[in-house]
Amino acid sequence: MLSTTEDGKVVKGLAGVPLEGPVLYIGYHMLLGLEVISLVSEFLTQRNILLRGIAHPLLFERLREGRLPDVSTFDSI
Repeated sequence: MLSTTEDGKVVKGLAGVPLEGPVLYIGYHMLLGLEVISLVSEFLTQRNILLRGIAHPLLFERLREGRLPDVSTFDSI
């Protein structure tokens, strides 16, 4: 994981994430939000920041049978 310090230097880890104040972390084209688990763990252990993940409502819709929709088709190129 990489982060950027205030002076623009890219560093390994979360050293560029401020310790205080709100932090907005935006993931672009993430894999259905599955990586949120590792992100939450790293932010909590390294920076004592609790992340809250959000996802597209499609991931929470249930079919008539009570099953969640198959989203594996979104994994292919």
